[in-house]
Amino acid sequence: MKITALFIVLLLMMIPDMAKASDEVVRYKVTTIEDNARVREFVYLSYEQVYRDEQERAQNEMLPADQEAERLSHVPQGGMIVVQLLGAEWRMANGPNWTYLIVDDTGKELFRSRGNDYAKPPPAYETLGKVYGTGVGVYTKERAVATAPEETPWGDPVYVVHDQKDIPVQLPDSFKAYIIDGINKKRCSYALTRIR
Repeated sequence: MKITALFIVLLLMMIPDMAKASDEVVRYKVTTIEDNARVREFVYLSYEQVYRDEQERAQNEMLPADQEAERLSHVPQGGMIVVQLLGAEWRMANGPNWTYLIVDDTGKELFRSRGNDYAKPPPAYETLGKVYGTGVGVYTKERAVATAPEETPWGDPVYVVHDQKDIPVQLPDSFKAYIIDGINKKRCSYALTRIR
């Protein structure tokens, strides 16, 4: 009985240490400054978050130590940006229309890149039809119409692109990120500050 009590006490003493070890990830507070472009979601993952995720992925795949080290050596120094971009047409939502810009607090450009180019998904089709009854029989008249992946409440088409961009340069404790829509000449901007 004393041994189990001792074991439980030791286990309870180790729990705070394990919680500290798993919470060593650097996080950033994201504040929206401008929201004029069609960006549904903006997420910044710090270098530490991406490193930890890749390390867990490598351990889950049970990679040998040399392959795990190789994978971890390719983690981008500045982390990554993950966004959902919207557009009324595919070319408006697709990555090459968008520019990612990161500047420090003084306005010095740290990183600039275009979005990734994705292949347009095949259209979904909706079948529209009517059934007509006559004295002779029943006739149906159907037609297939291409539809966008999503629609606004008013029925306008919305195309969604999930894009992510690796940032190869190390970033300071506070910086600004701009997501710029090239076709509509609008942008969203975010202020990011490291949480201590």
